Amino acid sequence: MKHPIDPQPVLDDSKTVGEIDRRAFFRLIGAAAAPLIVPGCLSEVDEEGHDLIRLRDVNPSVVRSIKVRRARNNQPILGRPEHLSIDDDLAVYLSLGDQCRVVRSNGRVALYTVGDVRSEKGNKRVRMSEAARERLGTSGIFSAKLHTQVVAEGLTDEEAKDQSEFVERLVDDGEQDELVVLAPHGGSIELRTELQAEYMRSRVEALGRPVSSWICLGYKKGGGAFDQWHITSTDLSPNSFPGLDALVDRGPEGAGFTNAVIFHGLSGDNVIVGGGAPMALKDDIRQAIDDAFAALDPPLEIEVTIATGNEGHSGDSTRNVVNWLTKDGVGGIQISSSKAVRLNKTHREAIVDAIIAVLYQPVE
Repeated sequence: MKHPIDPQPVLDDSKTVGEIDRRAFFRLIGAAAAPLIVPGCLSEVDEEGHDLIRLRDVNPSVVRSIKVRRARNNQPILGRPEHLSIDDDLAVYLSLGDQCRVVRSNGRVALYTVGDVRSEKGNKRVRMSEAARERLGTSGIFSAKLHTQVVAEGLTDEEAKDQSEFVERLVDDGEQDELVVLAPHGGSIELRTELQAEYMRSRVEALGRPVSSWICLGYKKGGGAFDQWHITSTDLSPNSFPGLDALVDRGPEGAGFTNAVIFHGLSGDNVIVGGGAPMALKDDIRQAIDDAFAALDPPLEIEVTIATGNEGHSGDSTRNVVNWLTKDGVGGIQISSSKAVRLNKTHREAIVDAIIAVLYQPVE
């Protein structure tokens, strides 16, 4: 069966930001606040001869001394390890939903999402839940530096790894709106997910079809990259990632990409197919992956399932980056794979080949 280029929308009335669609939400805060970063780029050529665009901010990054306090009992950030609140003073530089770095004097660093803006008597006051403070190695209150710049600039992949840093990589012609491939948790955050995205981009290009990729790489010597650099896919803000910002409102009238595929890690021993795409498309991809595993020598006998709405890997939220980048928010495919599958080149590439076979099968 040939899948339609523009799938029918599905209803999702429970996955919004303050009852506003995620794409509309970014437009709203963008109109209300001055941009923190203006995309510039450094162009290189990767090993395959592709133009590799490495974006950086061209304005000086804003760094502010802050006091990190405990979250109030009535704050929406309570119990959320990746969220913090900022006061009115800091809201000059950051909007609700944006990301930032918080760096302690001992060098401990972590990324956070602005989950609340509240008036405070003291200037430059940040609040976090206990779980959020523990990501920086303490359950107490402390002084720190807040950086509005999220991704490090001017580093090669090896330099980022050596410096325990976090970078983004964008390969994009600035125009095509057919497919975008995403891996926001690459590097040591969710191992080898970036290799799946890079492989899919190269295979689609080999078919002569347009494709873009956006990848983030996070590293930490001694382990702990997940705790340091992970930002949930439903929180990712283009205001904080120049590469992601370059992909927003793609296509005629800013409708978005026809399809998007995102790769994630999974702590279990299976593979889960999720996203906001129609169930028929997800089921075809699930079956194709299952068949691809069965055709391996030896066969890979692991479960491949479609995510249900009540589990953490469903990926069907309209706030999920893989969905709001697509037309009508219904073109997203989320693939969550076990570590064992991701570390095996044959297995992780079998998943990608199966997805491509479904998305680009000949018209019957």
